[in-house]
Amino acid sequence: MVQVKDRTRVQPDCVYVIPPNKDMSILHGMLHLLEPVSPRGLRLPIDFFLRSLAQDLGQRLGCGGHVSRLVRTRIGHFAIEDAVEAGDLETALSAGSGCRLQTIAEALRHLPQLPLGGPEAERLRHGLSVPGGAPEGPEGKWLAMAGAEAVAIVRFQPDTDAWKPEKVFASD
Repeated sequence: MVQVKDRTRVQPDCVYVIPPNKDMSILHGMLHLLEPVSPRGLRLPIDFFLRSLAQDLGQRLGCGGHVSRLVRTRIGHFAIEDAVEAGDLETALSAGSGCRLQTIAEALRHLPQLPLGGPEAERLRHGLSVPGGAPEGPEGKWLAMAGAEAVAIVRFQPDTDAWKPEKVFASD
């Protein structure tokens, strides 16, 4: 597994990882890193890459290529076969079909958890950082928990020695 650097030649039997905050395209068997067109909000770097792959393959075959339909069937532990359309949700829940909504904590179980006391949870609920030491675990996003309740997605900021909220969840 290799994190891509700009102008990496594609090799067989190698897994490439797109660096954070980059888009990636392929041209003539070479991977190119680009600044995202939309630096914030919804970004679809895999979609961007797959479209460039179709164009590159079309050029190599001499017939052109494009993506006419792209269906994501899985993202993380969420699979399309487990999904329920919004319009069918109430019926599915009341019909005893086995359909069950996940709690935020269940849906984000892939994130490491940061246990908090009441005062720290309340600070995060108001969008304020929480002082704390560096994580003993992976860098990146953590799920701040107050007991069994998911409070926020947070990231440790070493310059301020604090956990900064990135997404705060509504409390009951």
